Amino acid sequence: SLTGVEGRATFANQKVYLLANGNWKEQPLRASGTLTLGQGSPVLALQLESKAFDTRVLGEQLPVQGLAAFALAISGRGDQPVLDGWIKLPEGHFQQYTLTNGEAKIHMEGQQLELRQLSLEALGGQLSAKGTIFLNDQSYALQILGKHVDLQGLGDAIPQVKGYGDITASVRGKGSLADANFSGNIAVGPGQVAGVVFDSLQAG
Repeated sequence: SLTGVEGRATFANQKVYLLANGNWKEQPLRASGTLTLGQGSPVLALQLESKAFDTRVLGEQLPVQGLAAFALAISGRGDQPVLDGWIKLPEGHFQQYTLTNGEAKIHMEGQQLELRQLSLEALGGQLSAKGTIFLNDQSYALQILGKHVDLQGLGDAIPQVKGYGDITASVRGKGSLADANFSGNIAVGPGQVAGVVFDSLQAG
């Protein structure tokens, strides 16, 4: 529910012109734009922004948790909205992984969240990704690039490998990233595989 709403709304020719600040589940929001009224669900043309939104209030629907800033354009029918915009996450978590300096450009329609551009720091390195997360069952299909990533932190996804490496991978799975199917190329500096020490390793 919305609380602490302040702003103004103007009605003209079946349109509502809106500019308001408020809180949803105690998270600050700013909304501006128009709602076109008629038979059925209203048509949206809104801009929704927040400088500090705790994503935990969304529950398991959003797999990333942290304090985020975002600006989203919301269009389409009210019962089938389409979202486009950007999200910044200075620090947060995805499953058991700690993330920092996260930035993403997204498109969301129905239960599909499309990552059009994602960059962040995790596992001791830098990661970028594109792909789709299906929110209804938490499955995903991603293309990932990693630089200087701690491969041991990926657990069973790349078993028995210790060291830092560069990754180009297609990742598909559901639930934990450690249980996902990885296919691609890995270039590792000094490290170990099943206890065997090496100076460098490439696999694909």
